[in-house]
Amino acid sequence: MINLRRKVTELLDDNVRRHSSFLILTSLSNAVTGLVFWTVAARLYSTEDVGMATTLFSNLSLLLMIAQFGIPQSIIRYLPEKDTDDLVTTSMIICGSTSAVFGLIFIVISKPLLKSDILVGISGVFFILFLISDMYETVLGKCFMTLRKTEKYLIQNLILATRILFLPIFLIYGGAMGVFSSIGASFVISNAYSWYSLKREGLRRGDFRSDLVRELRDFSLGNYSIGLFLTVPNHVMPLVILRSLGPESAAFFYMANKIASLLYTVPIAFSSSVFIEGSHGKEIRTISKQAIISSIGLILPALIIISIFAKNILGIFGDEYTTASTLLIYLSISSIFITVFRIYVSIERIRENISRLVIFSFAISVGVIGIAGLGLPRLGIQAVGLAYILTYGIASLIVSFIILR
Repeated sequence: MINLRRKVTELLDDNVRRHSSFLILTSLSNAVTGLVFWTVAARLYSTEDVGMATTLFSNLSLLLMIAQFGIPQSIIRYLPEKDTDDLVTTSMIICGSTSAVFGLIFIVISKPLLKSDILVGISGVFFILFLISDMYETVLGKCFMTLRKTEKYLIQNLILATRILFLPIFLIYGGAMGVFSSIGASFVISNAYSWYSLKREGLRRGDFRSDLVRELRDFSLGNYSIGLFLTVPNHVMPLVILRSLGPESAAFFYMANKIASLLYTVPIAFSSSVFIEGSHGKEIRTISKQAIISSIGLILPALIIISIFAKNILGIFGDEYTTASTLLIYLSISSIFITVFRIYVSIERIRENISRLVIFSFAISVGVIGIAGLGLPRLGIQAVGLAYILTYGIASLIVSFIILR
């Protein structure tokens, strides 16, 4: 009992592990509730509706990334140094406006892109509303993280589990938009909690400051490019698969990727903690080494379990989803290489060496999409997993040399 108490005390005193623990719990809760959500959706809605809904959500996430312009990363890097109220207010105004603009553009081109008129009329209005809500969810979440209130960041994301409750309700709305609207409604509820909680932390309405925009421009745009390149493959892949293999295969990939995301939570959490603590002045080499060792130590046992029980896990969604078992294993293996690269990204962000990261992230984006695109016609969705392994494997070798030299 004494040893357990000592371990807990050490964990709470170690900011990197403490924040990483809450971030991992947050990501795991999102992944688990996401699995439950899509399991229920797969039971209540047709495979075609689920495939279209996953494509809509993936494109919403892509638009979210495009409309951010790297501002959430600037919040983490500069909130400890700048006026909190003005920085948050300026960020919210910019991100909300860009979300509305890019959402409208997507609606205009959605019919030929999706081969459907699903976003015509009131559905398009809801799409923009949910996009803005998702954007605010991201920005306010970064505020919790930077203020070292990761426990409230966990609560913010736990509220998103309400989307499961909306699934049977939105059956009335019907089809893919019923699934998609369930997700969007949960964002609106979570936004209300975030505003209330941050207000209690002392956040007040600030001023929009153009001088802050100019001051953070280079760092924000650089991180915008990095984030866009790194996330484009994940968000675009359902659309690529849908157009190449059909909506059923898009649904298979999405479910496998959701399970693999359980492993991705580990490197993302530890790399975020390295970025947060490094921005507060902690010694970079020490916290980076600590993060890499801890990440791989958590990933390996989980990787073994997923590799053995891949078909059983996917079978939760339905027998047809076991087709993606090999893909799930490949995606899970790639998490080891993603760990090394993610920590490297945080190191360079702290040092503000952005140009090198832009080159690396662009190469990874081209590599994943290119290899997957070439392999899909011959190998099916397994080609996507191989693309992630090959691309991130090569990248991790290169950055390991840079880190250790």
